[in-house]
Amino acid sequence: MGLLSNLVLLTAAVAVAADPATPKISSISFSGNGCLNDPKFSGNFDVPCLTFSNFAAALPGNNKTVNCQVHLQTQGATPGWQVALKSNVVKGHVVLSPGTTLTHYTTVFFSQDASNTVSPDRRHAVISAFFSLPLGYHHQPIAAGHSPTWGSTPFAVSNQDTFSNTIENKGTTAINKPVTLVGNADGGKVWSPCTGSDGSTGIMNINFRGALAGDGEAYFEANTEEWDLEWRKC
Repeated sequence: MGLLSNLVLLTAAVAVAADPATPKISSISFSGNGCLNDPKFSGNFDVPCLTFSNFAAALPGNNKTVNCQVHLQTQGATPGWQVALKSNVVKGHVVLSPGTTLTHYTTVFFSQDASNTVSPDRRHAVISAFFSLPLGYHHQPIAAGHSPTWGSTPFAVSNQDTFSNTIENKGTTAINKPVTLVGNADGGKVWSPCTGSDGSTGIMNINFRGALAGDGEAYFEANTEEWDLEWRKC
């Protein structure tokens, strides 16, 4: 095989491996008690950033669990591709008195109707949650298979992988520090429908939730949220 033929094959292989064209966001909306004031969105579908204005949970009180779900609809991606959320990063601030905890979840699924979030035929995954926090805390992962709840109502979903982490203050003094909460999908990725001629990925729904518990006082505020995506041929 000649040099020219090899070059043609190499070029074709690189073209197949390359990610598709970044789709444009055709609509974006928010729901949840953590984003009653819509967050500020900057960047694009592949490199996004949400900046929150009032995403805060407090203990004691009636606001110990908060969540914000973003609904993204796109068009213009290269036909024949699927996308999945690879990781999610939320930065904020946590205050935990001794004996209190913060548990955090990230959920992602694709739908055609963002208002219907508990239909049993939806594909869901609650992605693995990790965090970066100064010393002086204890964390206890929640076992896979535990179904998260929004308020008192559990998700009725199929094909769900659930992982979460709990930051627990087992010390004698309060934790009062910035915190970075990182969720990695790992083997639990949920893929969009295969893009067609319009390049639509369906509606991507990303939900981040923080829940405080314990007998003392605690506070959690999310400031920004960013995520990374992964593409594959279909």
